[in-house]
Amino acid sequence: MTHFARHSRHFPVCLPLLALIILPACTKTGDSGMAQRAAVSAEPDAAQRYLGQTPPGDTPELFAPGLVSTDAVELNSVFSPDGQLLYFMGAHPVEAGAARTDLNPWVSRRVDGAWAVAEPLPTPLNTGANEVYSSMVADGSLYFSSNRPGSLAQVGTDLYRAQRLADGTFGDPVHVGPPISGTHGVGDTFVAPDESYLILSSRGLGGNGAGDLFVSFRLDDGGWGAPLHLGPDVNSEFHEYCPTVTPDGRYLFFSRRRSEPADSGWPGVVQGDVFWVDASVIERLRQNAE
Repeated sequence: MTHFARHSRHFPVCLPLLALIILPACTKTGDSGMAQRAAVSAEPDAAQRYLGQTPPGDTPELFAPGLVSTDAVELNSVFSPDGQLLYFMGAHPVEAGAARTDLNPWVSRRVDGAWAVAEPLPTPLNTGANEVYSSMVADGSLYFSSNRPGSLAQVGTDLYRAQRLADGTFGDPVHVGPPISGTHGVGDTFVAPDESYLILSSRGLGGNGAGDLFVSFRLDDGGWGAPLHLGPDVNSEFHEYCPTVTPDGRYLFFSRRRSEPADSGWPGVVQGDVFWVDASVIERLRQNAE
């Protein structure tokens, strides 16, 4: 396995991000976290999964220090279904005043073992507004955050869902209303494959710092429960974002960044790393919510 080391200690004045959807030629997603945990008989040896890192417990730990988490800024991690390949993003220097347009989801398909050139998704998914941080569920439908007309967010974005249709296209995105979206704004969101829960990052729901992670569980009537704070072990005085749960349902990954001053956002970022924690933190909140 080849690893790419980033030696730059410079951090971005502004950081344009792409929401990239990676579609393998054939993908089968588990129905729930518990089902995913049970279907492990064909998994690779533990030493091959998660880059050979020792799994964490109930307290978040830095993931792969010196390999993934370095003195550069890392974020936005996602594992392949077999747990052997990690995709993540490293921040890069961008000159002040650099031109940028709206942000959109793009898609790349894996063909004969190679990634095809990424293409932007068509309307109505992409608009002249920002569409970011997409999360695909088991039936191929897509959740994403956007500040398009109709958003309730006073700052940032709201959550939308686009149903995957039988012909492979998407229906018109539907606003995921309160208590998920609202004036508080919704940032990066991970939705479980079976849509039984979602994890979101928000600055406006209260919490410990610049942005915290919350979980919402699906209700019997099909709606969403009030977002629950993931607690002081996961959330810190710094900004927690980019949540994702591994395909086997075992671990929650998230990113944490520190800016100086604290309210300076990306222009003031001085540190950013990837953390992981046992996903039982989600299940405990589910039990408390029932």
